Amino acid sequence: MPTTQPILLAFFNFSGWELAIILVLGLLIFGRRLPELGRSVGKTIVEFKKGLADVQTEVRDASNQANGAQSNSGSTALPPGSAPGANQAQDTTNPYAQGQYRPPHS
Repeated sequence: MPTTQPILLAFFNFSGWELAIILVLGLLIFGRRLPELGRSVGKTIVEFKKGLADVQTEVRDASNQANGAQSNSGSTALPPGSAPGANQAQDTTNPYAQGQYRPPHS
């Protein structure tokens, strides 16, 4: 029983001239509306980028708030005269233990 996949692939196998003819026909059909379509696509892209930036800002703010709340809840009152971390041995090989790690910003 023959499969239809080779026929389907052959159906979409356009050469350069065929694509040029299709583009010219598309230009003739949608020629008057192309500036409108371009503007609407441009506005859509701008709105999408604004929404993406807003989401990134919200995530960053929530992360900063969570980190701030975590550092505030982890602090305890020290007796007078004792330095923070005086009794704790610091791990110099692990940058995460010292709070030096910062996630990359994109």
